[in-house]
Amino acid sequence: MENFSSFPPDEEEQFLVFEERMQAAKRSSVRIGVISAAVILALVMAIILGFWDPDLLRREREAFMQSSSPPPAAATAAPAAPAAAP
Repeated sequence: MENFSSFPPDEEEQFLVFEERMQAAKRSSVRIGVISAAVILALVMAIILGFWDPDLLRREREAFMQSSSPPPAAATAAPAAPAAAP
């Protein structure tokens, strides 16, 4: 390692064990993080693909087209006036 403090080299050499341990812990934590992320991604993909409905987009499009189309002419006609009393 290089000289990272103002200690003399013989005293700084005593910290080498701690630096190595810190580097090993860093590698271990990165490995655990990557593995955890991969497991979570696989779980999410399994849930999505397990409940995926291939006809969902088609049904939503049909429902949207039905709701956005103009109503039939008979439904928009004004109701007839009530008949006059005799």
